Amino acid sequence: MITLKFGGTSMGSARRMLNSAAIIISRAEKDRISVVVSAVAGVSNLLLESIEKCIAGGSPTQYVNSVRQTHYDICKDIAKECSAFNCESTCQKLDPIFEEYEKLLTAVASFGECPISVHCRIMGLGEILSSPIMESLLFAQKQKVALIDSRDVIVTTGAQSEGDPD
Repeated sequence: MITLKFGGTSMGSARRMLNSAAIIISRAEKDRISVVVSAVAGVSNLLLESIEKCIAGGSPTQYVNSVRQTHYDICKDIAKECSAFNCESTCQKLDPIFEEYEKLLTAVASFGECPISVHCRIMGLGEILSSPIMESLLFAQKQKVALIDSRDVIVTTGAQSEGDPD
């Protein structure tokens, strides 16, 4: 089995996701593959900024709306290029993740601090948000896809923010 890893630049726009999907499909014709996707370009920086600003008393709403709009726009743009892509269904898959993000940021703003466990959860949301988009895109292109949440299968040891896979 071969694992393909697509970084933030490869996930940075609808066009780049479509290109990444083409690479995935081409490689899947030759080998069994697994795919790892990063957060959409710029989203990790925005998540970090949101934590810092909310610790300082900022409002979570603008950050949640900005991250939401970034992902919705990508979904809309993919749907323009790939008629089988179900934009509405994909965005519905993302909504609970945005709700979690808002709850976590609201707590950070309320307490004026961000424990490492909350920091790690927020910082991991970028990948959690991009994965269903790629899943839906591959599904729309008639690929057999199984989305696996890494939080369910990877166990780490050591410090929470720098854990080593076990």
